[in-house]
Amino acid sequence: MDTSKELPQAFRTKSEITTIPSQVDTKTGQRFVLWRDIQQKFGNLQAVLNNGQAVVFLRDDNLEETHKRIAYHPDIVLEVVVANVAREPDVPKKRLSQKSTATGSNRSPRSSRGSFNDKPKGRVVDAISRSKSSNIPPTSWGSHTETGFPSQHKMGFGNGGSSSTGGMTSSHSEPIASKIQSTYRQQYGSFVEAIKEGREELATTIRDDMNEHLVKTRTELGKDAPLQDLVVRMLHMQEDTQHQLLEMRQQMEANQRQMIHMQQQAFDRLAVIQSCVQAIVTQTYELHEYPIPRLFIVLPKTIRRRDRFLKPFAEHFRLYFLCECGAHTVPGSSRTQHEIHLAKHEGYDLDKPNEFFEKYGSYVLTLMYMIKYGIKVAGLSVPPMANFDGFGTSQKRLVDESINFLQELKGTSTNSTGGDGEATRLYELEVMKRADLRQLESHLKVKDEHRVLGNLYRIVTPEGHVKWVCIDHYRTKYRESASRRLREIVEVNGGDFKENLGEIWIELNSNTFAKQFYRALVDARGVPTLSISLQWEVTMDDLRKLADAATKANIVDLTINGKAFLGRTPDILHRNDRFDPIMELRANGCLRTLRLVMFKDLFRRIGSNAFISAPKLRVLKIDSPFDAEAATWQSNVKNILRSNPQLRDLGLRIQRQRSLVNVMRDILRTPRSLENLDLYYGHYCTTARVIDGQVQTIQLFLPSTEDHAPKNQTLNEELILNQVHEILQLSPTLSVIRIGYPTAKPNDMIQIIASTRYSLVITDTGTALHTVELVYLQNRKGARPVGITVDFTGSEGRHDFSIDVNMVPQVGFVNSYYDILYDYGWPIKALDAGNGTIDDEFAQQIDKIMERKDPKLRSLILDTRSLSKKGLEHMERVISRSESLDRFIVDCQFLNIESEREKASWLLSRHSNKLTGLSFQEDGSDQVKSWLVETFPTRQVFPKLTDLHLVLPYNSEYENSNPAYVSWLSNMVSAPCSPQMLFDVLECMSSTSKTWLSLKGLSIQLNTLKQEEWETVIQAIDFSMLEALDLTGTNFDVVQFDCLINRLGNEVAPPLRFLDLSLSLLSKNAHFAELPAKVKAFKECAPRVTIKGLENIEVV
Repeated sequence: MDTSKELPQAFRTKSEITTIPSQVDTKTGQRFVLWRDIQQKFGNLQAVLNNGQAVVFLRDDNLEETHKRIAYHPDIVLEVVVANVAREPDVPKKRLSQKSTATGSNRSPRSSRGSFNDKPKGRVVDAISRSKSSNIPPTSWGSHTETGFPSQHKMGFGNGGSSSTGGMTSSHSEPIASKIQSTYRQQYGSFVEAIKEGREELATTIRDDMNEHLVKTRTELGKDAPLQDLVVRMLHMQEDTQHQLLEMRQQMEANQRQMIHMQQQAFDRLAVIQSCVQAIVTQTYELHEYPIPRLFIVLPKTIRRRDRFLKPFAEHFRLYFLCECGAHTVPGSSRTQHEIHLAKHEGYDLDKPNEFFEKYGSYVLTLMYMIKYGIKVAGLSVPPMANFDGFGTSQKRLVDESINFLQELKGTSTNSTGGDGEATRLYELEVMKRADLRQLESHLKVKDEHRVLGNLYRIVTPEGHVKWVCIDHYRTKYRESASRRLREIVEVNGGDFKENLGEIWIELNSNTFAKQFYRALVDARGVPTLSISLQWEVTMDDLRKLADAATKANIVDLTINGKAFLGRTPDILHRNDRFDPIMELRANGCLRTLRLVMFKDLFRRIGSNAFISAPKLRVLKIDSPFDAEAATWQSNVKNILRSNPQLRDLGLRIQRQRSLVNVMRDILRTPRSLENLDLYYGHYCTTARVIDGQVQTIQLFLPSTEDHAPKNQTLNEELILNQVHEILQLSPTLSVIRIGYPTAKPNDMIQIIASTRYSLVITDTGTALHTVELVYLQNRKGARPVGITVDFTGSEGRHDFSIDVNMVPQVGFVNSYYDILYDYGWPIKALDAGNGTIDDEFAQQIDKIMERKDPKLRSLILDTRSLSKKGLEHMERVISRSESLDRFIVDCQFLNIESEREKASWLLSRHSNKLTGLSFQEDGSDQVKSWLVETFPTRQVFPKLTDLHLVLPYNSEYENSNPAYVSWLSNMVSAPCSPQMLFDVLECMSSTSKTWLSLKGLSIQLNTLKQEEWETVIQAIDFSMLEALDLTGTNFDVVQFDCLINRLGNEVAPPLRFLDLSLSLLSKNAHFAELPAKVKAFKECAPRVTIKGLENIEVV
């Protein structure tokens, strides 16, 4: 410690602050202040205080005082207490009481008259802001102490001078009387407050304290006339106080009796409501035959302006059904609330409100009371309206309005508050009669026909009572335990149960397992789709059990696999009608789709009586080959169509391919509601879209060349060509033919179709055919992109058509493009030569053809990587001749190779003004980026560009920022006339340059940018026409997402429809807690957008 500095200690008495130098103990180094120095400064020193606590003397190691000194308190002002002796022989001892306010304010404390006894009694009342009186013994008779607080002043009845022996001087009596009166008034005010608050014990304490104070005042100050008058007035106030106390007690007792009476009225009213509701929910009859829920309420509805004008005096109401959930729907582990609530339905308007209320008014009023006050009866729990699920402030107001309306309608007063009268009215309410309930639906404007009112489901309690509950409680009641049992059985049998979709796929190996499964399926319900395979030689009885279970379980979509039904049935008696239960199942009234897969001899095992009418069936697929040339064919077709009058989709398997056209002709002869017809033969499939018995479109998926020997393949192709010819002649309304064609000679197909169409055009038959699509199929697994599309543009000549070619890079199929090019090169309207499918030879041939004929090319997609400089020159001449070219897309790859960059620069520099789509794909090296910046410095280079695709994969070698590339990218994506570029725009633009089109598609894949670079690019993007934004594989993260949200917030209805964030940094941080809120904010800015890569984010 630095002992050279003088560090004084500050002391305060009254409003003065005095400093005394401190000293240093040479042994301990501790600073102190000698007590005698303080006494010399302040005289009659009594104590030194620090924040109200006495400062004690310092002691040594032996706890002995060391020369009466106190410790030094830096930066603290200590308070000094001194004694002031003033002789007043005629004044008795006084005790001081320091008074503080209840709010803890900093007002100066004042003295109050204390007790005249040496031993203070001091009743304490904190509630009236009066502190304890302090009894500080004086140093001499009539003296008192004072503290050194700034606001303190001496207290006493005199400050020196003479006084009479008998009492105080008159000059001081008036101020004292005023103080006593003020104190008494304050006590009286607190006393009244305690009475109002009902705190009798506190009031009694205050009153006793006032009495004691009054007695002492009378005893000590009886000789002083002003004080005597004050005492008289105080006595009168005390009498008034006691009188008011008595009146207040009487009023409190009256209020308490009134409250008890009102509570009893409420209990009586609830008892009456409970009695009425009890009668409603425990009616002796059950409504099995009447599918009508019985609990409902009626609320006023919002009136449209048109209704106010057309029906100004009409009352408008809407009926809402209630879910009858309760103890009967409570399973052991359910978290669902089981209290009566509004059904999940928008309600029903009343058709004739006056007639409705005349018949159902009393019943509705009972239920309205039940909703308002709440009730628990007969296993049902109705929460009070304040806790009713789905009820806000507006709905609660509507409930009161309905009750008032119904009371007025019944001629009862709503102003009466008497509980007896209301209880009497409640006893007069009636329960619903059976006939009235049956007529309820006739009073409603029902729009959802064929559905149960209120979307409620009927259940039966263990006691046999019928209840109507919502779908949540319906599932809770039945599906929890039953679904668990069903799921276990499906898993044991190796099946698959998609409970969220209500779908089951299962294979059963015996009728024992089947019996268990059927029982669980019926108990669980809620499974509309079933795909089942019975793996034993079934009998008719086995199939009948399956049909019964499907009917009881309300199966809507049923698939039965009959691959095990191959041997002879052990049921000899029913050999020829073995499958009758399956065909009869169609007519159960619930089934909509039936698929029979791999059935052998189905039609030979069905009796004639099995084709009963099934008006509900919409889809029927029968995978059982039959001979369309047999004598029984006609009868089978007639039976199928006759027994399924509303069939929309029919699928059949034929034994012979040559029968296809005849089968189609026979089916289409009979006008039906059929919309789709599928005919199968091996891997051959024909799908026809039908309207009013006329084929509109047809799809032919032909078998692959791998399935046939070359000789058979040739015969097969000839048969197909003949059938296409016959189908065209059969269906003059046929407009579109789509052929899955695996062979390498599509020219023959185009030729036969064109010739047949021409022959129909020049005759009176006519044809509606306008499009033929040839699709290349690979290994029969599905269609690749359309290979060739032929559009017939007129009805005059044989060759009035155009061809779109989407080249598929498949060995053996490329040669077919040369055939098409040689035969029909000039009508090619669209050529997709992406993915490196075009070579120099093809380019040379198309150049020659386009030179001789007037080119019709309107769309070209070109990949330069498979072309040499010579081949590219041929394509450049094709582009130059194609004046109608309105879609031109170039894909530039391998840009890290100098020759590829040279080809791209050469082609794009010549036709940049025609370019509508551009793709650059290569690693993100500075060399490639610098080439882009130097070769295409401004956006004006591509005035028609609407799609830009940049795939520049991140490489650790290129971590350094490239400001020129960021500026170039910002320029490429900017709005017209608003370029964001590094270079001087005016120098790069010619005087004749025009503005550019806004982008519709932008892909920035695998790019890695810094945060500030992302912000620059996002701010530059033109969203006025942008529909798709692809940021796949980039380091786009949460910060950039915020920036994108803010940017879109400045747009007016942006057309953005697709945002791809797959494999981006943001998609990898999908667990971010705030991401759902950000996705929601983004969709509010772009409401039509679909976000890929954040599918697992649940937006509330």
